[in-house]
Amino acid sequence: MTTRFLTFIDNAIQLVTAIASSAGIADANKIVATGVDGKIDASLITGSAVISGTANFDFGLQGDTVVSVISSLVLTSANFKGVSFIPIATADHTDLDEYAVEGLLLAIENIIDSTSFTLRCTAPELTSGIFSFNYRIIY
Repeated sequence: MTTRFLTFIDNAIQLVTAIASSAGIADANKIVATGVDGKIDASLITGSAVISGTANFDFGLQGDTVVSVISSLVLTSANFKGVSFIPIATADHTDLDEYAVEGLLLAIENIIDSTSFTLRCTAPELTSGIFSFNYRIIY
């Protein structure tokens, strides 16, 4: 099982910064990414594509973990390069600062080659309601 974690740092701006520095920026199925040294990471430029969508995580009245299984005929453990999550306001959580305050942990896991993958959202201190995220998977 391969698991990649991304934690909300402080707010959506810092979240995007964290994604950009670790997983690259996806734009029209092309990647421009830098490593920790600030130089372009060529391994992420050639032959990359993106799977994107929206995942809703319903914690109900109180919960700590919600998973969403998503079908994918193209993603494999071997071609997975990175994932990013961007919060979306919901009726339950209209202020995106709530996403940061909750300290939500997001992960992609259980990649079953050319079949499906699981997105997991964990609230270390319990939470309630529906949280939504746009996700982009680079493969």
